[in-house]
Amino acid sequence: MDFGKLPSVESVDFALPADPPQNETLLAVLPTATTPMLYIGATGYNMKAWAGKWYPTGTKDRDFLAQYGKQFNTIEHNTTHYRIPDEATVARWREETPVDFRFCPKIPQTISHARDLGFRAGRLSCFAI
Repeated sequence: MDFGKLPSVESVDFALPADPPQNETLLAVLPTATTPMLYIGATGYNMKAWAGKWYPTGTKDRDFLAQYGKQFNTIEHNTTHYRIPDEATVARWREETPVDFRFCPKIPQTISHARDLGFRAGRLSCFAI
């Protein structure tokens, strides 16, 4: 057999193994499952090329986030990877998006690209829960 290739899938058993007996006990204490919310978005909203395609024709740069929020419900916010925005900027982002919109900020590069993950520089602290 070539690595990663099967001559035929008819002989493959795709059945999942039985749950371990302790799963029933562990799962019984969890809250009742609700319908999950699906979040779909991109890595940015400030795309001039989207005007006339994703955004209405003639959309101004200052209105891109509001238009983005009408079509998507989350964003991977790359901005935070390069700098931490001030409080007024974050407040404006919240005002321009729907209540159920979710921001997924990237970890600042001063943490993610540091050998010590920013511990020595005081950018990240460790605490016990």
